[in-house]
Amino acid sequence: MASAGFARQRPAVRALLRLATPVLLGALAGCGSSSSAPVSDRSADANRARTAAALAAPQPRVPDTNDLDDDPTSNDDSFILAFGKVADAVQRRSLAAFVKRYYHVAARGSGSDGCSMLLATTAEAIAEEAPPRPGAQTGNCAGALARLFAQNRRALAAEVPSLRVRFVRINEPVALVVMNFATTPELRTIVLAREGSAWKVKQPLDGGMP
Repeated sequence: MASAGFARQRPAVRALLRLATPVLLGALAGCGSSSSAPVSDRSADANRARTAAALAAPQPRVPDTNDLDDDPTSNDDSFILAFGKVADAVQRRSLAAFVKRYYHVAARGSGSDGCSMLLATTAEAIAEEAPPRPGAQTGNCAGALARLFAQNRRALAAEVPSLRVRFVRINEPVALVVMNFATTPELRTIVLAREGSAWKVKQPLDGGMP
């Protein structure tokens, strides 16, 4: 799930990675809500708009040496390194524990538990991408996520025990969790977003630094 060549090797993973952009930035366009919409719909629209605004906010340009592009003077990691502000100790422990729990769920191969930790829009997108069961109009998030976990069982078993959260940055209602694995030299990131008062996983897979 976190290996550098993971996304290049797995067609199913590539399909899910394509979900990341619309799921991550889907509220950038057409996210306004109608005054006649139900209160719950307007609240969801407002939350999506806040999430998109947090992700789109300009960040300072910071030189980096955190990736494998062999250019220590580059600033292509600015979006991550300068995103929002550093989480305080309580937030960091809470979000680190949440992310580790998600990866342990992935290592167990539990699609249903994994989907319960995803942002609702992410779970819906995964279900829509999955092949539907006979008689169903859309696929099933739990089944699709379980297949993804199963395809990468070996990588997850090897990497999850060594997962280490390096730092967490927050620009409400979005958090970027930066981590690494003993088997992967490059730092990895995963995006979380608030859904109500709870933090949820916004992308089913971690990604590398730019």
